[in-house]
Amino acid sequence: MTTAAGELIRIDDRAIEQAARPAQGTVPAPGHPRAVQRSAAGGRATLTLLRPALLRLSWAPETEVGEADARDVLRQSLELVGHVPYAVLVDMRHITIITAGARAAYGSDLMVLAAAMLGATPVDRVIAASVQQAVHEVRFFTDADAALAWLAGHLPDPSSRLP
Repeated sequence: MTTAAGELIRIDDRAIEQAARPAQGTVPAPGHPRAVQRSAAGGRATLTLLRPALLRLSWAPETEVGEADARDVLRQSLELVGHVPYAVLVDMRHITIITAGARAAYGSDLMVLAAAMLGATPVDRVIAASVQQAVHEVRFFTDADAALAWLAGHLPDPSSRLP
């Protein structure tokens, strides 16, 4: 697999398998025995590992996402997935603003394979549009199932992994 910049990414099968196991400091998500959750950005963000290399990012109501928040979310995300490339569903519905620094941090992360921005209002769509200039694919959705289906197409394919 290669990044948008054409760099090769080596995917470690064992790391992906380990990512499905709860990490230290995480708790199972309610109703999802295999899902694992972790807080980020001072407790205002929740990361949920839905399956190996697939995260959901949710924010507390009325959140303004700054650069430090974005960098903490990216760091926590990478730890949660076991340091492998991943796809992420970003629930935009509670975000009021994403600063330029946060947009730059999110948009330049090479470990993100794709980001599905989930929103419900025209304001969500405008905020999501502000992160369209990323090194990975970004797409806006109003339906979580459609977003997850799109993200599944960006997850590492076991048959295409490097030896």
